[in-house]
Amino acid sequence: MATVPTEEHDRLGTLVWDRKQLKLGSPYFHNPTLRDFSPRVGAAWDPFGDGKMAVRAAFGQYDTCR
Repeated sequence: MATVPTEEHDRLGTLVWDRKQLKLGSPYFHNPTLRDFSPRVGAAWDPFGDGKMAVRAAFGQYDTCR
């Protein structure tokens, strides 16, 4: 998921090319990725309990096709 840049005092400025005007304030742009939740799972196991060996596994799903 991507985040939208913000400014503490709401002083962002953007030149909107299709309307040829200056857009002031937040949001800088609308975030289309807020609903693109891609789960990731990870696990780690210490089989002997002494901290010298670790067995790790992970899974990831990446999909940002827009």
